Amino acid sequence: MKKVISGYFAILISLLISIGNCYGAFKFEYNGMKFECSDEDSKSIELTKVEKSGYIIEVPDKITLGEETYVVDKIGSRAFTPVSQTVRSVLVPPTVKELKAGAFYDCKFLSVVKLPRTLEVIGDFAFANCVSLKRVVIPRTVKSIGEDIFLGCDRIFLTIEEGMKELGDSAFFKCEALRMIDLPNSLRKIGNHAFAFNYNLSTVRFPDRITSIGTSAFKFCLEFEDIILPKSLKEISDSSFFMCINLRSVEFNESLSSIGSFAFAYTKLSELDIPSHIKSIGTYAFNNCRALKHVFIKDGVENISSKAFSNCCKIVSFFLPENLNSLSPDIFQDSKITNLVLPLKPFNVDSEIVQNADIIHCKSSTPPFANIRENVVIENKCIYVPFGSRSYYENSELTGKNIKIMEYHPDDFYKPDNQIYIEK
Repeated sequence: MKKVISGYFAILISLLISIGNCYGAFKFEYNGMKFECSDEDSKSIELTKVEKSGYIIEVPDKITLGEETYVVDKIGSRAFTPVSQTVRSVLVPPTVKELKAGAFYDCKFLSVVKLPRTLEVIGDFAFANCVSLKRVVIPRTVKSIGEDIFLGCDRIFLTIEEGMKELGDSAFFKCEALRMIDLPNSLRKIGNHAFAFNYNLSTVRFPDRITSIGTSAFKFCLEFEDIILPKSLKEISDSSFFMCINLRSVEFNESLSSIGSFAFAYTKLSELDIPSHIKSIGTYAFNNCRALKHVFIKDGVENISSKAFSNCCKIVSFFLPENLNSLSPDIFQDSKITNLVLPLKPFNVDSEIVQNADIIHCKSSTPPFANIRENVVIENKCIYVPFGSRSYYENSELTGKNIKIMEYHPDDFYKPDNQIYIEK
């Protein structure tokens, strides 16, 4: 009787495979799991659904049907959804090359997954909302990962091996247990919001080959204190370090050409030395940097956008560069500046720019002011001008204003109590 049943089973499998050959694909069930073969010639199959409940699930590496053996090389989209509330551990075989989008999505109690060293692709949302996942090593065979891979995995600790080139948007969004991340030297791009809202992330080692850090990539990383940007980085995108409220210092590299809008807003930066190769500073770039005291923008910076330094209430010294092409009149909106150093080259400075400064240092012997309007407060200020040019200033637009004009000699430098000076 057993031989008869075995015979019928063999006939059934043969019929199933023959039907698959007719349509170029076939599906079958094995040990509480569903599989699909999309190309019978390749002898590879995809795990499409796990219906067998249990704390530990072992995905087979090979399945033999009749006389044919098929290799499991993919785990399909939402494959573990039916058991998402029970599974604790998954053993992924060394034959798997791809985890499709949402493969382990919302497996809230999944804590252990060992990724094989054959893995090449991790799809979007693959581990999103796996809130119990604790330890993941991304093997060197994975070159890039998609969007929201570990979204909401707030207990995870990560190791990214050499070989990774690109991190997708929101890849590690709100992974609150991350305290430090050592990015591989092979990495070239960090996507938008990649590490945003990682409240405890304090240390990131940037490799020297990164060329792009996406918008809001480290937004709300509250424990950042110091940043050394990679030498290869060409631009700081909008809101890259927005609300990194403990960030005290940043070291700019020599390849950087621009600083985006809100890039360092709401940080604790106290000093800025912006090098000449940076050509533009975006809107609100340093908004609400309330610990900011000294800003030296070197010659070469051409454009400073609207409200770039707004709500900075403790600025002691601010040097504007010589070759500005554009300077928004409200860059200092609601800020307070003790010493504002204006450039030497002829430059019409709007009165809105100087009204927030107590002491104005003019390198030019020609008054640079324009549009002194009645509704703009410019009285009760002290203006230091080059030796011999006092009369020019006294007969300029400043006539009738309650302003004290003082001279400094070009062979000396003026150095008030706050240790700021005008270069010779």
